[in-house]
Amino acid sequence: MTTERLTNAEIAVMELLWDTQSLTARHVREQLYDDAKTSQHGTVQRLLQSLEDKGFVERDRSLGVHLFAPTIS
Repeated sequence: MTTERLTNAEIAVMELLWDTQSLTARHVREQLYDDAKTSQHGTVQRLLQSLEDKGFVERDRSLGVHLFAPTIS
C-alpha cells in the first residue's frame, strides 16, 4: 500500500476513474475541463502520468488509444 499523498487535481481524476473504471486522457479532460478556454491536454497528461508513477493508475496500451484505470479502490 502506498503512502503517497494526492493533490486535489489527482483526487478529481481518481474520482472520475472510480466512477467509470477506465477512461482515455481525452475523456478525463472533457470531464474535468469541459468549459476551459484553453486546452488542458498537457495538464491531464501530467496528472495521469503522476498517478501512474505513484501506482494509483495503470495504462492499457493494447488499443489504439491508451486507457487509464485505477489500481486501488
